[in-house]
Parts: sequence; C-alpha cells; structure tokens
Amino acid sequence: MRNIVLTYAANEDFLSAYLSDFDGGGLFVPTEEAFTLYESIRLRVLLPTIPDGIELSARIRWIRPRAKWKTALPPGIGIEFDLDVQDKVAFLLAHCSGAIPLARKAERRVPVTLRVVLLHNGRRIPAETRDISRGGMALVSEASLQVGDFVELELYASDELPPELFGGHVTWTRPQSGQTGLGLKFAFPSPFRQKRVQFLLNKILGVSRPPDSPFSGT
Repeated sequence: MRNIVLTYAANEDFLSAYLSDFDGGGLFVPTEEAFTLYESIRLRVLLPTIPDGIELSARIRWIRPRAKWKTALPPGIGIEFDLDVQDKVAFLLAHCSGAIPLARKAERRVPVTLRVVLLHNGRRIPAETRDISRGGMALVSEASLQVGDFVELELYASDELPPELFGGHVTWTRPQSGQTGLGLKFAFPSPFRQKRVQFLLNKILGVSRPPDSPFSGT
C-alpha cells in the first residue's frame, strides 16, 4: 500500500480539497504521479493545528491526467476515504470548520482522579482522569490512540454509582510517565445523556446544583 503525506498550510485548504460527492467523503490531490484506479493508499494529513498528522486509509476513485489543451483544471486524483475511518473524517471536518478546537479553552478545569474505561475497536482499556472540565478531560492510559479517534467511555464518579456512558474525540496525545496522555473532547449520544453527564460534572466542578436534576425519578 502506497503512503501519501498531504500537508495543508491552513485548515481551510483541507475543506477546499474535500470531495463530498463520494459516499465516504474524499479529497482532491494535485499530482502527476502514476496511480491506478481503486488502488488502496494510506494518507497522513498534516494541518497547522495537528502537526503530527492524522492517518487515514482511502482508495483512488478517479484520475485526471494533464490536459493536452489549456485548462484551469490541474492534474490530480480523487480519493475516497474508507468506511472504517469515518470517525476521523468527521473529526477533521468538524475541527477544520472550527467546531472542535484543539487548543484548551479558558474554561475551568479541576484536577481530579476518576476511573475511566475506554471502549475502542472492541477493547476495554483502563484509564484515569488527570483533570476535567465541562467540555473535556485529560487522562492517562496505555491505549494506543491517534488524534481524531472516537472512543466510547465509561466514567465512574464513585464505586457506589453505575458509570456514565458517553463518548469523545481524541484531540491530543503525548507520552506521560510510561503511559499515554490523552485529551478528549466530549460527545454525547443524546440530549438526555448530555444533561446527566453535565449534572455530574457540575458536582465535580463545584457548581451549584441546577433545580431540574436529570437523576430525579430515574
């Protein structure tokens, strides 16, 4: 499988190259290198905000050779992302559109250690939080994850309570004391689940209890 590195000077350049007419989404890649239709390739997309890049798999769907006459269309290939990387594609689109910033916002973060289980590719991976806010958390784990990966997680506020179930996108990774440090941006499967988790986070962060507790009557 051939490897291709795509470096974008701005996040908007990725959006400009994105091809929405493919079922799995794709990219236009300007090149005169020889490829074959439906050839499988491995991409690493580099952005100013993600210098380490995000790995994606794709295949060649069309090839545009250099025209024999003058035209504004450059030679290149149209690639379609594989279905098993759609979480990363969705993350890239959201991030480049500004919906998922990677830099930490100026929001209150509380150092706290809570037990977490990450669920990824059929594996249950133990983890611990290092700090938490209403929008995300930093944690450490032995998980081998990449920026853009989506994980489901179980958050245990105490041993007496069942875990809260929701998900998140990995926004950064770095080695940390023999393990891997991860940043997660929360994603919720439903408004009700979001309300339950935010109620729990308010308690952790020391915010006054809202009057309409989602735990009442459940």
